[in-house]
Amino acid sequence: MTRFLLAALAVLVVCGCGPSYPTPFTADDMAKIGTGDALVHYLGQPGATAAVCHRNATKAHFHGARDEDFAALTDGLLGGDVQPALWERCTMIMLDSMPGTESASLLDAMAHAYRRLLGRSSVEKAAEEQAKLEALHKTFLLRPRGTAPHDAAIHEDVSKLREALAKGRLGPVASQHGRDLLVTIDLDTGLWKGAPITVAALDELQAAKNEEFLRRIALRIPDPALQTEARRRIVRLHIAASPSADVHKREKEIEQIVMTTGRNVVSLREHAATTAWLDEDRARVKGVLVRQNIEEQTVTLLAYAGDKPGVTVIPSLDLRGALYARVAGISDPVTLCAPVDTLDVSPCILPAEVRPKVPIVYVDPEGLLHFVDHITSSDAMRLVYSTPDLPLPFEVGARATLTVDWPISFEKPPNLVFTGPAEGRGPDLRVALERRYAPRILFKVAVKEKQLVGAVEASDFDSFLIASRGGPGRPGTRGTDGASGSSGSPGASGSCPGSPGGNGGNGTSGGNGTPGGPGGPGGPGGDVVLQVACATGECGSVAGIAKKMVQSLGGLGGPGGEGGRGGRGGQGGAGGSGASCTDSQGHYTSVSGGSPGASGSDGSSGARGANGRNGTPGHVDLRVTE
Repeated sequence: MTRFLLAALAVLVVCGCGPSYPTPFTADDMAKIGTGDALVHYLGQPGATAAVCHRNATKAHFHGARDEDFAALTDGLLGGDVQPALWERCTMIMLDSMPGTESASLLDAMAHAYRRLLGRSSVEKAAEEQAKLEALHKTFLLRPRGTAPHDAAIHEDVSKLREALAKGRLGPVASQHGRDLLVTIDLDTGLWKGAPITVAALDELQAAKNEEFLRRIALRIPDPALQTEARRRIVRLHIAASPSADVHKREKEIEQIVMTTGRNVVSLREHAATTAWLDEDRARVKGVLVRQNIEEQTVTLLAYAGDKPGVTVIPSLDLRGALYARVAGISDPVTLCAPVDTLDVSPCILPAEVRPKVPIVYVDPEGLLHFVDHITSSDAMRLVYSTPDLPLPFEVGARATLTVDWPISFEKPPNLVFTGPAEGRGPDLRVALERRYAPRILFKVAVKEKQLVGAVEASDFDSFLIASRGGPGRPGTRGTDGASGSSGSPGASGSCPGSPGGNGGNGTSGGNGTPGGPGGPGGPGGDVVLQVACATGECGSVAGIAKKMVQSLGGLGGPGGEGGRGGRGGQGGAGGSGASCTDSQGHYTSVSGGSPGASGSDGSSGARGANGRNGTPGHVDLRVTE
């Protein structure tokens, strides 16, 4: 069914029929459809992560490459469907990981959107419009080195922008951003303020601590030597501003290391990590909601807050600045390394040094912790087998360990009622219920050749059912309809001078319908072996819950057949018609017509057949293990 739904939605996208997508909408769902509309819908959810925008990701990611996909993405920003900060992260990741032809097409769409946004008068006063403009502006200015739009595609946009600025058609906010954009376009040719950029100009920018413009020069200027010099001055600014005594002790060495590698990595082979912890003020943990598909034995992992309002996808957790470790030989705690283009000089550890010990989460090369969307039901049960919460243990280097406990709740699954064939016996079941170290109950059901596992929370005990039910009785047969009565014969026509029309004959009565047949009996419920176990002992209360939750039920008796309809009475015959005539002397005479015959009465309908008796329940053998 899920595959059919996704395929149908993809068809709607192709035909332009304006698809609507479900919520929550996981990264897997988005990747299967693969369109720009689907990406916008995913990013519009609370907790969505920009990691899906990486074209080379091993997990579910966006792979659309059509012009309309990129147009949909920019429309998602302008229309307010995607928050500007998330949109900016997504497009920067996308530009950094996609082929040049695709990045050029995305930048074309961004240039068109930029021009549309500058033309809105609301951009001068509305904070939300200015945030959209800032996201477009930063992405276009700080896009990865080597990416550029097609000159022909944006020629009109650039020309119109220059014209609008020259004629003063734009407001202060639009004018400032427009001029800054043109400066960046000039940087692509090596010019600044109408002159070639020099090392002396870079020194002036360093003295002014203008890191933002140095970074733009490093990204945009075509001269590799000047790119390097701009980056070097950024590194020097970072060293000067660093609070780390370890950095200032080795300024020259660290400058060269960061210029070569982009960051100041601490080798945990040489400097072993001794302890690690998570700063909970920086990494607030939501609850994990487990949505169970018992039939397919899979679960979907979602997020919730509080009492589970607003269920959505699980957000990624940025471990940089949240996870810290103490390492030998470094005075201050270290966190994960920033991306290489940041040119951070702080001592840091590589994201690859943080290794989850459970398969439901992974740490990407940028230091973001992600949950997978789907796991098997049996894996989900193992995760909570020994704890009420969801423990996520990590190794940091070879020696340090860290465990983060996340609240977890299992969404109530549909009732598991296994029904026998019509009038047949319900299947035998073997059911195991186990309470471990949480109020929830873990269950295992063996039926025929299948084994199903799941969990039910205490709040759902009274409404959840596991049962063997006998097959339903067959419906009774319908009674035979009564025959219709025959019509009466018509009366003879009248004639002059003295024979009136004859009366019509009466119709005969309709036949009675026959009774419906009785419904078939419901089948007996199957036998159930119910094993109850409690890791903490005191299973008495669980046994009481188990008796209500696990049952054997007889099948419902079949409904009695409907009685046959009574036959319709025959219609009375028409009376003979009257007559009129004139004799030879011109005298007028007439005779009356006959009366119509009476219609026959309708036959009575047959009685509904008796309902079949309900089946008897099978035996439930309760066995308790303390």
